[in-house]
Amino acid sequence: MKRNVLRDDVFEITNALIFLCSMEDFRSLPDKYPYTNDILKLRDKLKALCISTEGEEEFVLYFDFDMKYQLLIHQCELSVFPKITFKQLLSML
Repeated sequence: MKRNVLRDDVFEITNALIFLCSMEDFRSLPDKYPYTNDILKLRDKLKALCISTEGEEEFVLYFDFDMKYQLLIHQCELSVFPKITFKQLLSML
C-alpha cells in the first residue's frame, strides 16, 4: 500500500537539503567525499518533485529501487559512526 505524504513536509526537507548544500563547509568537501553526490541527487529529486506537485496538498512519494537501496545503505553506514560537525570533519581531511 502506498501512502501519501504532505507536500509541506517534503518541501521542508528539500529546503533543509538546499540550505545544507549551499553551506560553505559542505561546498568545501572534496568532490569524491562519501555521500556528497547522493545528497545532491536527493536534493535535486526532491526539488523537482516539489515543483511538479505545486498546488497539491499531498502526493505519493516514490523513489526508484536504486535510490531506496542507496538511502538504506547510507542509513546503516552512518548509524555506526559518531556524529561530528563539519568543522571537525574538515579538520580530519
